[in-house]
Amino acid sequence: MFDNLRLLFGEAGIWLDQIEATLTDFVARTAPWITPFPVAFLSATSTSKHFEWPLEVGFVVGVIVETVGLAAINTTLDFWSHNRAIRERKTYAAKWTAPTVVPLLASLAYFIVTTVLVVVLEIAPDWSQFAKILLVFLSAVGMITIAMRRSQRNRIDQMIVYSKNGAYPYSGPRYAARRKALLAAGFVMEESQPVEEPALKKPIPVEPVKKSRGRKPKKDNYQSQVSLLDIGISEKEAVNGDF
Repeated sequence: MFDNLRLLFGEAGIWLDQIEATLTDFVARTAPWITPFPVAFLSATSTSKHFEWPLEVGFVVGVIVETVGLAAINTTLDFWSHNRAIRERKTYAAKWTAPTVVPLLASLAYFIVTTVLVVVLEIAPDWSQFAKILLVFLSAVGMITIAMRRSQRNRIDQMIVYSKNGAYPYSGPRYAARRKALLAAGFVMEESQPVEEPALKKPIPVEPVKKSRGRKPKKDNYQSQVSLLDIGISEKEAVNGDF
């Protein structure tokens, strides 16, 4: 009876562990998408209050600020992961390295604009005209982010088409269909330095041939024996000089 209860509680524990892992994974995936809403609401109300804009326009501004921040931070992490992957596997080329400084500055611009809209304007409302300039700056940040991501896609396509199997981490069967589509569309491979320089083969040392100083080369033993037998002298007689 106790063994049956132990088995029952063990199976229940396994079932609860699976539920806990599933719920935790679900929360970990959905919670980050919910967290920008409070900041977007604060940006919307602050914009509507200090810029004297309709609340609907304020909500549009809040959504724009948060989405640009999401794109900038995500681009920074993508570029950093890309550079780390190609350096770890030595699939390195200068033009295939993603510029991480630009998206990092874009992420910093997002934090500055958000801080000004949510905090600074509440402390110093007279700075509202200055805050409008930051919105113009944020628009430029969004355009730069779009251009950076487009450049990264082209950079990845270069690595996919680089060789028959592609260059790490964009190689293997997963990217084979993409490579075939790029080649069919007439994708032109730009000139690039090799991903991994081949190891130089060490030259095999060749011993110099020693020149003989007037000495005749030694004859083969078989040839010597044949020549002695031909004249009727045995090898023993030839060694002892008895002939």
